[in-house]
Amino acid sequence: MDYFLNRFYQCYDSIIRCISLITTESSNIPKAQVILSVRDGEEDGDGWVNLKIKIDGFTEFIGTSIDYYKNEVLSDGIKVGFFDDLVYLDFEPFTDEPEAIEDFKKSKCLLIGKDIFWGTTSYSEKC
Repeated sequence: MDYFLNRFYQCYDSIIRCISLITTESSNIPKAQVILSVRDGEEDGDGWVNLKIKIDGFTEFIGTSIDYYKNEVLSDGIKVGFFDDLVYLDFEPFTDEPEAIEDFKKSKCLLIGKDIFWGTTSYSEKC
């Protein structure tokens, strides 16, 4: 996870393009997907790309509403934590150094699930 956070500068000043919750008939495993526009340390000149983050086994969303965060600038970046076999993906951290579940649960925008995956695509302002 350190490689991920360092490559994308902990997503400081990135932009949430969309958050979606996905369920399909072919899979009974709920998923969440977030698309961010971020600076990529592996692109020439720290160019911008879209970062797709998927949470498999999605269990909880804490926040106002999913649509509320569209085009939200993440001035404080993101925080990621692992507790009790779950991943906590925090888009509005309560603290700079979250140490426990309680710190993550104070977030204004948090996704919780079993597994996290990510990939990049060309920069786009669309979701």
